[in-house]
Amino acid sequence: MQIYLLGEIQKLRADKLSREKTGSIIMSINQNLKKLKDREPKHDAEGYNDWEERYYEVKHLGEYADALANSVSSGDIDKINAAIDDIKAAAEDFQLIYGGLETWRIK
Repeated sequence: MQIYLLGEIQKLRADKLSREKTGSIIMSINQNLKKLKDREPKHDAEGYNDWEERYYEVKHLGEYADALANSVSSGDIDKINAAIDDIKAAAEDFQLIYGGLETWRIK
């Protein structure tokens, strides 16, 4: 069974969240960030600005995922819920603007 990042983020619940789940989300984002970095065009190439914008938005998703992991470690349910809301909003925005999160796999 394939598990995809967007679906997993949309299903996040504070009472069902684990370090393993947040770790898987972080790994998926980091793997895709690396793939994107490997496809970096030259600075003077036509698509560089679009690439750069997307790259930094993926980095921001990673920051939200890190904050989610930190909130889980804290055990504070209010922090966990806030972090879930933040990463859900960021993922929805990313999906709306760039698309693709529904194809990023979680291992």
